[in-house]
Amino acid sequence: MTKVDTEEYCYAEAEKSNGQFDCFGIMPWTVVGPLMCVRHNMQYAWQSMVGDMMNGFSHNDNNFNVIDVRDVAEAQLRIAESDAVSNGDRYNLVCHADEGFLSLSEVKDVLQAAYPGVGIGTGVRYSKSEKAHVESKREAGPAPAVLEKW
Repeated sequence: MTKVDTEEYCYAEAEKSNGQFDCFGIMPWTVVGPLMCVRHNMQYAWQSMVGDMMNGFSHNDNNFNVIDVRDVAEAQLRIAESDAVSNGDRYNLVCHADEGFLSLSEVKDVLQAAYPGVGIGTGVRYSKSEKAHVESKREAGPAPAVLEKW
């Protein structure tokens, strides 16, 4: 069952409830927040992209419309408690202007400033065993797209 199927099912059940409850949909874009389990680090999630950069390589630059998971929870609570909500309402949790987008290269810049000399997102990583910077080698998956070389 897809998210849309689930929403439609919930809206229909709420309709049958004769006003006992209403259902609404929440559509956040890129949800970020604390890592709570291994599953949060699945391939191509924002967390894995940050991990990839920390290991010396990166992905093609993307723009992310970012929202913190705690803000999603607060929005859900406020919407659920609102008298203005009707069954079937859907809410997009996104920024309203281009300034709200965060690019992967901006994330890389922040990480490089926080960890100077580590080779974040450059195709080069620091090898503790070799005590030197070496070319990043990916064990599996598609080849990384390097944003820049040192």
